[in-house]
Amino acid sequence: METIENKLFKVTVDETGALLTSVITKKNQQELLWQKNPEFWPNQDVVIFPVIGLPEYDVNGRHYACKTRHGFARSQTFVVKEKKADSVTLELVSNPETLEVYPFDFVLDVTLSLKGNVIERKVKVINKSAKPLPFALGLHQAFKTKFDGSAQIHFDKAPSFYYPMRNGFFKNQEASIYHQDEKLTKDLWATNETWCLPNDQHYQIDVKTGYGYILKYRFDAPEIAIWSKQSGGDFLCVEPWWGFSAYDDMPKEISGRRDENIVEKEKTFTLAIEIDND
Repeated sequence: METIENKLFKVTVDETGALLTSVITKKNQQELLWQKNPEFWPNQDVVIFPVIGLPEYDVNGRHYACKTRHGFARSQTFVVKEKKADSVTLELVSNPETLEVYPFDFVLDVTLSLKGNVIERKVKVINKSAKPLPFALGLHQAFKTKFDGSAQIHFDKAPSFYYPMRNGFFKNQEASIYHQDEKLTKDLWATNETWCLPNDQHYQIDVKTGYGYILKYRFDAPEIAIWSKQSGGDFLCVEPWWGFSAYDDMPKEISGRRDENIVEKEKTFTLAIEIDND
């Protein structure tokens, strides 16, 4: 485990998967991150790479499969590349285990930084192959949130369209049933297992958690997944997706999938989460 801190927060990240494990406010020692419950969701964060959702895909007609959903990065051991008091960069380099399921050489640098009341997550994907690197990427952190009507999610613009996930697959785009302001109850996931917004309007998303703080998500990604477990669990995941999860008629070939990244050299992806008192 690696811990960074500033005057406001103390944050811990696991070298396995470069996953967040704790976000504590120094003001009152409150834990803000979901702390796992196998009854509902046994995880609390996923760095999603190189696929979102279903682990199978083809590369030039050859079939490959990761061992877990959302790719293999979540279970790989990263090494500390650089560390300061308020930031840490963890690095994953392609290795024989990754090459078995993903035939590309790459470097994945995941940087966690504290900048005042902002937690910044930055992922740099570096292509070390002689051929273009296809991949999807996502950040899947779960923060503690109440679902008793005291919490809400706010979009700076009313969503026009969304992709509903039903029976494990996303369907075609539909007119949004979700509003600019939604009280957070589990009924929001009664019909759709996950809802995904196309980010063509460049949404800014604020979540009033019900625990005395507000999370303000800022990022530039083509898709936004909003997920919690309908059956229970006091957590909400607001996930930037640079890529897409399983959808009807999705091609087997990884490079032909919706919003897939095709990188010649390198590309950096950033999520900033501002934490304010409610």
